[in-house]
Amino acid sequence: MANNFKNAVIRNVSADSTLPTVIYSVPDSKKSIAIELDVANKGSAGVNVTVQIEDESQNETKDQAGTVTASNAHVISAVDTNASGATAGQLTTTSNADHNLIVNDRVLFNFSSAPSFTNASLPPSGDAALSASRFYYVQSVTTSAPFKFTIAETKSAASALTFDAAGGGLEFKKIHLADVVKDAPVPVGGTLKVISGQKLVLESAAASSNDKLYAYCTSANDVDAIASVLEDVS
Repeated sequence: MANNFKNAVIRNVSADSTLPTVIYSVPDSKKSIAIELDVANKGSAGVNVTVQIEDESQNETKDQAGTVTASNAHVISAVDTNASGATAGQLTTTSNADHNLIVNDRVLFNFSSAPSFTNASLPPSGDAALSASRFYYVQSVTTSAPFKFTIAETKSAASALTFDAAGGGLEFKKIHLADVVKDAPVPVGGTLKVISGQKLVLESAAASSNDKLYAYCTSANDVDAIASVLEDVS
């Protein structure tokens, strides 16, 4: 099999940890090896960079195509729209099935229409409604049926996000992220070799079930990334 080398060149890595930049995503039903990843600080001050790998094979609550469906236990059957009180912001999983979540897990949502946030709980991002692209932190969970949980945009949020409209078709899955580097400093004009010498294997077990490399930093528009990848390996 011929070697299939590819560069992924990304400008202006995100400064939002809940909406990190995708550096590389494995093509459907393929395997890849990340052989190098460099991040460069083009700004006027030092920055810290975090790079994460998402292991899609461990992400819960997806079907064989890698998508969340109404046939599993991770469909949301109810969204509490009370602005305050003990149940405010609670999301209830369907069929009283255990959501398998713990506090500080990361979750990603899908929906036909987005639940909107109450004015009193608008998140730091300023989003008016739930995002299908943003990773949310689980802030609280119940451990008996009916299983419920609440979310926040940041791990240190003082209170959960609350909703004034339930939206429709709401589903979620738990995201398995591991740090390759965490808050690694990169000086002005400097480059950090995140992957160099060691290699990371990235897989795609099926269509839409793709391992990914993400990055975010502490200063918007100041970091570029270049990944070198060997694709379609066996």
